[in-house]
Amino acid sequence: MKIRKYLKKDLPDIVRINVYCWKHNYKWNVDQAYLDSISYQKQLKKRSNKEIKWNIFVSEIDWKVVWFIHWWKSRDWEEFPPYEIRWLYIDPNHQWKWIWTKLFQFIIDLYSIKSFYLWTLKNNPQSEWFYQKMWWVKFGEKTREFWWYPIQEVWYKWK
Repeated sequence: MKIRKYLKKDLPDIVRINVYCWKHNYKWNVDQAYLDSISYQKQLKKRSNKEIKWNIFVSEIDWKVVWFIHWWKSRDWEEFPPYEIRWLYIDPNHQWKWIWTKLFQFIIDLYSIKSFYLWTLKNNPQSEWFYQKMWWVKFGEKTREFWWYPIQEVWYKWK
């Protein structure tokens, strides 16, 4: 397994993983009409036209991206840790493998990060299992509107 910074050539794999996870992992929480409207081709075209300047790391096995994480320095809110994870997606063939510990450790060591936070959809069995295994703690909940549809989110914090 190799961990490295995102390269433009990774975009097709990242979009493939992202679209798959949305369609399959969020079906209990997001309106089905929205999920049905997600298209790999549309997402790839949309993201290909943007220059990505974020902190994205990927994990690849046999020259194929299987995991990616996008994080950034968060706003100056006292109750939030200094770093927020915006995207965290795993290829469906690698979701239950332990590669994520290596990726987190890589980022923590590289940037001397002491804590992260993220929002994820509530009642998502994959996410709940994943974050609890990573020793994340539920810290709060909120409801927000997504495509004119209310969704419930959970705030997880890791130290």
